[in-house]
Amino acid sequence: MGHPRALISGRARTWATRPGISGTVSPAAEGAGTTLALSGTSSASTTADASGNFTFSGLINGSYTVTPSKSGYTFSPTQRTVTISGANVTGVSFTATAAAAGQTLFTTQVPANANDTDGPGVNYEMGTVFTSTAAGQITAIRFWKATSEGTGTHTGRIWSAGGQLLASVVFSGETASGWQQQALATPLNIAAGTSYVVTVNTVNARFAITPSGLASQVTNGNLRSVVGSNGVFGAPGQFPIGSWSASNYFRDVVFVP
Repeated sequence: MGHPRALISGRARTWATRPGISGTVSPAAEGAGTTLALSGTSSASTTADASGNFTFSGLINGSYTVTPSKSGYTFSPTQRTVTISGANVTGVSFTATAAAAGQTLFTTQVPANANDTDGPGVNYEMGTVFTSTAAGQITAIRFWKATSEGTGTHTGRIWSAGGQLLASVVFSGETASGWQQQALATPLNIAAGTSYVVTVNTVNARFAITPSGLASQVTNGNLRSVVGSNGVFGAPGQFPIGSWSASNYFRDVVFVP
């Protein structure tokens, strides 16, 4: 029987000889500090160094996905799939680009009533119908969170005017109240002069509202609210078609022309 230390040492050497995945996020100034998440056969996370280089070591054979993230940046490609089969995989590279600030319809507006309710357990999908005078991309969804909503899952959705779901994202890292913003995993291309609907569900039967807040058109940059049957609501997770008193429920987008 071998000595225990010899067995431990042998295992350490075996782990050290396992293959890995390495690459670069460029340019270095933008890539430095990028978080790289590894998923698939096993999971791990690492941070790119000052030169934008990163490495995952000691991996077993299998299929993996590498996904970069850094606040204020977008990445091309958004993720890469890698297969390890007994050898290191190098050159898994990404390009980081500072995200454009973008336009929002309601900017820093706040609701007249930040904690309205229609009764216990009554939740909605609430939205805003909007258009743009220029083609471009929706990069994120925003909504005003009522202080009494507490914890719960908010999902932002973009729909066509006819009710086709075009994009969705689950909010994370929310603050207790006020404007919340979540980037789409992939920006959504939209056409000029076409109506779209942005919605976010309520939780805990609370929501923000300004009655008649959309009775007159709201404009900012290229974005426009649609006058008439706006401030829409319906069942959670469903395309909303109801409206009441042209109410603004403070559902918004970030748009880059």
